[in-house]
Amino acid sequence: MRDIVKGAEIKTKKQQVCRKGEFLVAEIDAKIGGIGIVPENLDGAIVSSHYFLFEINESLINKQFLNFFIRTPIFCDQIAAQGSTNYAAIRPSDVLGYSIPLPPLEEQRRIVGRVEELVGKIGEVRSLRQKALEETMLIYKSAVASLIQPNTNKSHIPHPKLSQR
Repeated sequence: MRDIVKGAEIKTKKQQVCRKGEFLVAEIDAKIGGIGIVPENLDGAIVSSHYFLFEINESLINKQFLNFFIRTPIFCDQIAAQGSTNYAAIRPSDVLGYSIPLPPLEEQRRIVGRVEELVGKIGEVRSLRQKALEETMLIYKSAVASLIQPNTNKSHIPHPKLSQR
C-alpha cells in the first residue's frame, strides 16, 4: 500500500480494483520484483492501468506455490529476458507466456509445506543469530569496561590503566 486517499484525489484516469488472491504484475517494476499475490489487507485497493491483474485458477495451481515460484531464478529470468531493448515494461501477453511447472496439486501443497517449514527454520536461525550478536556485544562492553576500570580484586593480575596523551 502506498497511500490512503479519497477517490476524488486519485489522479490516474483508468483504475482497477484489486481482489485478494489475484496475481498482480507491475508493468514497469515486474523486472525488479513488482509481482505478487494481492494480500487480504489490500482487497479492494485501487491500482492504475499500469498494473495487470490475473485470476488464479486454483484447480491448476496452489496460490502459495505460485507465490513461492515467482521468487525463483527460473521465473525471474523469464521476466528479465522479455524484449531486446532496455525498455523495462512488460505486457499481459508476456505474463501469460511465462512457463510455470505444474506438478499435481497435492505435490504443490507438499512443496509449499516444505518451503514454509524451511522459512520457519530460517526465522529461528535469524533469531538465534540476533541473540548471539546481542550477547557478543554485552561481552565486548564488559571486556572494555574491565580494561578501563581499575581492578579492585588483588588476587588477579592487575589491568593496566589507560592514560591520555
